[in-house]
Amino acid sequence: MKSEVPLLVLTLLMQWLTGLFAVGATGYRAQRSVLLPMSLLLGMFLHSLSMFIAQMAGVPLSLQTMMVSGIAAMLVPLLRWNAVRGSLAGLFMMPRFRPTLYDVVIFGFIGYVAYMVVWASWYWPVTPFDAMAGIDLVARYAARDGMIASQVFTDPSLQGNLSNQPFYAPFAMLMQVMMKLVGYPYTQIWVSIVAICFWWFTWATLRSLAHPLIAGLLTVLFILTPEMLGYSYILQTDFANAAFFAIGCVMLMRSINEKEFAGTIVSAIAFAGACWSRTETPLLVGLIGAAALPQILRVFGPVKGLAGALGVLAMSTLTFALWNIVFFNAYLPVRPSTADQLRSFDLSLFAQVVSTSWTSVISSTELWGWIIWLFIAVIVIDTLLNRRLAQPLLIGFVVVTFLGLFLVGTIFSAAVVEQTLRRGMFKIIPLMVVAIAGSGMVSSASTALYSWEAGRKS
Repeated sequence: MKSEVPLLVLTLLMQWLTGLFAVGATGYRAQRSVLLPMSLLLGMFLHSLSMFIAQMAGVPLSLQTMMVSGIAAMLVPLLRWNAVRGSLAGLFMMPRFRPTLYDVVIFGFIGYVAYMVVWASWYWPVTPFDAMAGIDLVARYAARDGMIASQVFTDPSLQGNLSNQPFYAPFAMLMQVMMKLVGYPYTQIWVSIVAICFWWFTWATLRSLAHPLIAGLLTVLFILTPEMLGYSYILQTDFANAAFFAIGCVMLMRSINEKEFAGTIVSAIAFAGACWSRTETPLLVGLIGAAALPQILRVFGPVKGLAGALGVLAMSTLTFALWNIVFFNAYLPVRPSTADQLRSFDLSLFAQVVSTSWTSVISSTELWGWIIWLFIAVIVIDTLLNRRLAQPLLIGFVVVTFLGLFLVGTIFSAAVVEQTLRRGMFKIIPLMVVAIAGSGMVSSASTALYSWEAGRKS
């Protein structure tokens, strides 16, 4: 067995425990099938953040730095040991899940797709231009030079010739550094691990809302979304960003529905990870917070609710500021010309962005399969038959995320509808799938299936 394999397994185990302990420290008792995949994703974020802080403190990047920073990130939540122990008390209970024949078929298909995704991310080298000129370029020199502010930023011949790619939000770059330190110089295998964990999280969320058969079919539909499937094994920021953002939205919705304030803290960690992985995300998190604020205040009261909403915004702002303000101004000798890309809001341009987005991106079945049209059909049927929406908060999240993406396309000159906004849709598709599962129409179908199964057993 090659030495990098046990190192990779050890790193993933450390990240999983980090996320597990972090969720436990909040006191939130998550469903196990949701907790396990979510913990690895949150642990990846927290580990990368810990390693970045070590680098800011002047510690050179190395395998030892990676392991020590990971151990530190894992141990910090244990300062709230009683909360961790109480929250994770049921983790090792005997599972109650009893797979049926349709579960076996669906899992078999998903397992086949997962195998292909892992193989592709391990075998193929980094190919997207954005990654070759940005994420992987910075990671390669950072791993070699032991510092993020490497020759990519300091070489005199590159002064004034850098695109915006090397300045992308750091999560994907730091994960790529970890893979290179572990011993994988060319691969992006962590991307497929993120994808599989997110599929698992989505399946568990859908299963809590709908009959297992419907949840499984919706999971397959989500996994096979053409555009997103392609990004589940290539090095880019977008899939990981969508995973963190969607987890944040789902956990915020759950915390409100369950009246469990600790869930808001978990959502804040996920949103912070989203802002750590793409630069425009704080705008979207702010809109999500504004959309959820009335419900947060109603459920948790004005003082606690406002504290929770501000906490979500503060954690997202902090991770954004660490890279885009502190690191750029205090550590890097060069900075991106982001201010030059900003323009004032123009209503006619906003309308043009909305129109172009719909015709060339949103309505395309080649990009998204039938998920968007199914979402629209379910919303219309629910409105006509039930006179109400079963998941108004989640649908509100979809609407304000669309609004945020349209604003990004309007005020940032570098945001191209066919590229930036197309990949921004990754944040919306999982929310649509969850909204479909929680709709009144699917709820009625689930009830009918449960009744049919009960009748057969009797």
